[in-house]
Amino acid sequence: MTTKDFFILVIKLFGLYSIAVTLFVTLPQNISFMLPHLELQSTIYLILMIALVIGLFFLLIFKTPHIVRLLKLEKGFDNKQLDLGNLNTQEIVKIGIFIIGGFLIINNLPAFISQSWSAFYTDIQSQPLNANYKSNWLISGLNVVIGYFMITNLTFITRLLRIK
Repeated sequence: MTTKDFFILVIKLFGLYSIAVTLFVTLPQNISFMLPHLELQSTIYLILMIALVIGLFFLLIFKTPHIVRLLKLEKGFDNKQLDLGNLNTQEIVKIGIFIIGGFLIINNLPAFISQSWSAFYTDIQSQPLNANYKSNWLISGLNVVIGYFMITNLTFITRLLRIK
């Protein structure tokens, strides 16, 4: 693997992690925060945020060689080849996807369990849950499920990213 290929791989994995966190944590929290106060300004903010997320995804996943060339990341190395032992690019991507899925599960499972317990407790006491609490519960549950699917579908996601 060349140094350029390594940096392309690292940037793509960072892009995948950033998009996962943005789509499944930051964006839903901002949407649930803005929904009660839906005005023109918050709608414009939401549209700009979604456009920024899509732009970053496109840049970090599909235009990675341009980023490496622009930042001159492959310059300054004594050796053009990196020896990673028996690991090929697809295996490194699978490891990265596994780590990202693990982060999603580890970061959201405690909140999901705590919110599930609280929902169960308030249901027993016949108290209603507020909408913000329900949305946080849903978001943390979805993140756990998405992390699980990322871990169990490593090969499919690698093929989807067209990593060779």
